[in-house]
Amino acid sequence: MRQYTVAALMLCLSAGIFAQGAGDLQRYTTHQPPGTARFGAMGGAFTALGGDMSSITINPAGIGVFRFGEVSLSPSVEMRDIRTSLAGEASSGSHSGLAVNNVGFILVNEVDDPYWKSVNVGVTVNRMNTYNDQIVTGGIISLDNTLMQSWVNQADGIAPDNLPITDAGLAYDAFVIDDVEGSAPTRYVGGVQQGLMSQRHTVNTTGRMTDIGLTVGGNYDDKFYIGGGLGIVTSYYDVELETTEEATQPGTGDLRRYTFRENMNVEGVGFNLRAGFIYRITKQFRIGGSVQTPTTFRMQDNYGQGINTIRGGLDPISQSPDTDFIEYRVRTPWRYTFGVAGVIKGKAILTGQYEFVNFRGAEYRPANRRSGLASFLDNANFEMQEFYRAQHAFRGGVEFRMTKKVMARGGAAFFPNVVPISEGAISGRMDQVMVGGGLGYRERAWNLDLSYSVMRFHEPYRVSGAGSTQELQNTLGVLTLTFGFRI
Repeated sequence: MRQYTVAALMLCLSAGIFAQGAGDLQRYTTHQPPGTARFGAMGGAFTALGGDMSSITINPAGIGVFRFGEVSLSPSVEMRDIRTSLAGEASSGSHSGLAVNNVGFILVNEVDDPYWKSVNVGVTVNRMNTYNDQIVTGGIISLDNTLMQSWVNQADGIAPDNLPITDAGLAYDAFVIDDVEGSAPTRYVGGVQQGLMSQRHTVNTTGRMTDIGLTVGGNYDDKFYIGGGLGIVTSYYDVELETTEEATQPGTGDLRRYTFRENMNVEGVGFNLRAGFIYRITKQFRIGGSVQTPTTFRMQDNYGQGINTIRGGLDPISQSPDTDFIEYRVRTPWRYTFGVAGVIKGKAILTGQYEFVNFRGAEYRPANRRSGLASFLDNANFEMQEFYRAQHAFRGGVEFRMTKKVMARGGAAFFPNVVPISEGAISGRMDQVMVGGGLGYRERAWNLDLSYSVMRFHEPYRVSGAGSTQELQNTLGVLTLTFGFRI
């Protein structure tokens, strides 16, 4: 009977997209909210500006800038395109869908004080990140680059009875790999031992990270604004992966084709606290800053695998172990922002923002002391400390008043790569760049804003440990419409 533990099971999950490692900590740590249409059009540079429903998630002092109560809704259309090439064969995957970037309300409470103008409270729901992707790769590859070969490498030296029930053990049960009779220690070979194989690999992911913010702030003499809040963060991530490999020159009795499937669902809830200030130095110039505590998540993963095999002249084989789950905690790093904003001749607003997040501060923690995951999570934490670095991100935006009621906006954001030791020659193109623009129309009792933003970046990807590194070219476009009403 094969032996396995939860930790061993997670160690054996084949594609890097599944194993709980530093890459997953990066997913929980990265915040790139599309926000309201105004927020997205101006690059999200609102630390010193405030007065926007999405801005108070970045700097809660922005709630003090509101002079009237407001309710707003920001639906959007997301369009994602991922292109890659395997063995000279180009592939692409795309995903589009409707989303809600932001919804919330602000209540302004004027106070009877010569200096304190108001104490405001608000409830906002902001989408902090989107995980809706589709990756498609395919081509003719050598045996050394197949998923089958990665299972051979994984199994070598382990007796068949001691293989895990997933990955190499699953491949062994389905006759994708086999042990060499009489070898000591045990050696394995693939079901295809000559020629080439065609490979098709697809990954479909869905999910989001959502921040529910409870914020309170004040306006002191129209010069100093402070605020604080509680963030309740929910994360949902679902991924389905399918890899099919087929021999191009099958022989009698040899493996002809197999399809391997993996699926994982990750859900969790976390909490953080944040505080900030905005100080109006002059009527035309202001500064702002904020700090956010680490978000502590409690996560649960549900996962499963399955494989179908076709061999020449033999009945098909289907294997699917029972699904299982693990529980653990995630702690993200502290976050800091600083911003400046200025008004030019009453016609234009210029704003800039700096963000600091030390990704090395993210870590996994076992859900309980008896968890068998402790040593594995320690290895993931070591990887985060060893290979990741702090991120110094920059945002900037401009708003120009075309008429008394119509505004034109533009902005950009730059998020440097946080993995200095990266795959191949693409490291210089892993920085993420976002540009946006839009229009706004404002009446006394309501406003309507429209924006479009696009982000582009590259990243490395491998189907398996034995596979060659591919370059994914990512493009994410977001079209946002915001309805706002004074209350």
